Amino acid sequence: MIITEERSKTVAFSRPYFKPGLAIAIRADNQNITIALQELLNGNVDVVINDAPITLYATISSYAINRGNLQGIKVIGKLLTEEFYRITTAKNSPYLSLINQG
Repeated sequence: MIITEERSKTVAFSRPYFKPGLAIAIRADNQNITIALQELLNGNVDVVINDAPITLYATISSYAINRGNLQGIKVIGKLLTEEFYRITTAKNSPYLSLINQG
C-alpha cells in the first residue's frame, strides 16, 4: 500500500520495500505525447500511464517481446511519480518490527 497522511491515521506502515512510480508509454513511432498497452499498440489511444514496473516488464522484457505482441511501444521521460510501497499493520502492532526486520 502507498503511504498517505490519511491512511497513517488508522494504520502503521513498514519501511518501504518497493518504489514503483508511474511511467508514460507511447507507440515507438509516435513523437508526440497526446488504456491498455494493447489498445496503445492498436492505435486506439495515444498514451498509457501505468505503474512503471508493469509497463517496463511488458515493453522491455525479453519474455514479453519474444512471446508477446507488445513490440513497438516505448517508455518516455522520467517517472511521473515516485511512491514507496509499504506493508500495513494495525496501529501499535507487535508484528511491525518483525516485518521491518524481514
